[in-house]
Amino acid sequence: EDQAKPNVNLVVVGHVDAGKSTLMGHLLYKLKFVTQRQMHKFEKEAKEVGKGSFAFAWVLDEHEDERKRGVTVEVGVKYFETANRTVTLLDAPGHRDFIPNMITGAAQGDVAILVVPGDPGEFESSFAHNGQTKEHAVLVRYCGIRRLVVAINKMDVCDWSQARFDEVTGELLQFLTQQGYAEEDLLFVPVSGLVGDNLVERLRPGVADWYKGPSLLETIDSMPPVRRPAHKPLRMVVVDVFKTILLGAHTVSGKIEAGVIREGQQVIIAPGNHPAKVKAIQRHRGKEVESAKIAKAGENVDIGLVGLEDTMIDSSSIVCDPNNPMPIVSRFTAEIATFQALAVPVLNG
Repeated sequence: EDQAKPNVNLVVVGHVDAGKSTLMGHLLYKLKFVTQRQMHKFEKEAKEVGKGSFAFAWVLDEHEDERKRGVTVEVGVKYFETANRTVTLLDAPGHRDFIPNMITGAAQGDVAILVVPGDPGEFESSFAHNGQTKEHAVLVRYCGIRRLVVAINKMDVCDWSQARFDEVTGELLQFLTQQGYAEEDLLFVPVSGLVGDNLVERLRPGVADWYKGPSLLETIDSMPPVRRPAHKPLRMVVVDVFKTILLGAHTVSGKIEAGVIREGQQVIIAPGNHPAKVKAIQRHRGKEVESAKIAKAGENVDIGLVGLEDTMIDSSSIVCDPNNPMPIVSRFTAEIATFQALAVPVLNG
């Protein structure tokens, strides 16, 4: 089976309160992947708890704890389509307390959007010593992401000032290239997540006539296809395990990192090398969920497995080719990234 459109796994990262969830929630609304009725419900519920400006964020922040605290805790997953891509959207938490969850999201991404607040004072705070902008930019690179879209958000607050945009992008460009990003892999896009400007349609005349570039959606749509190691042995990282009527008691979701998985195929679950059989496969296409006979590297899918006990599989398990299982090792070589805030140096031993 060949996909009509290549899939892109897009992770959205950035400092807490940079407006990530509001930005992407508004984008989904503009693309009609959220109905007017749903949006009205979010607006009403957000106003009732005194968080009226969080309505778009609630499209992605679905848990009660997230809505009460006003911050993303878990990685929110949504699906949408552009003219040339199907997109798996991963909204990662920005608060430093939830960095492990943010890394979980970044590890599934092919490309990333780094959301940076452009309003005076907030950018400086997010980019300072204790801000998460720098940390997230470094983390996504060490998760294997090389192409980065930098969305300069809240441009409406600074009246779409070109001087402010140039100031923010200048500081970011210097930092990101120092971290190993190639300048040609960095795309800077001014946006307003709350107002919705430059998300889908390009900016109206008179808003920011100095900006001649694409909208955020056009930028996502133009992402070059990512090479997929479909010829290698199957490796699918399990993100979640749950029950569904169609797929059964052991339905797992995750990204196929390598290889191909087929309906009816025998697999093993590592660690433990527990045998199982693929009952069925489902993939997401925007609003729709469709059954598939086969799925390839790079796709985020749900698969139903039979022949397992509850203790044999969990999040972070690996679904493997039984003829080429994950090797078991007693030692490995790692590249470790540290941050300037590291209080104690890393020493031998």
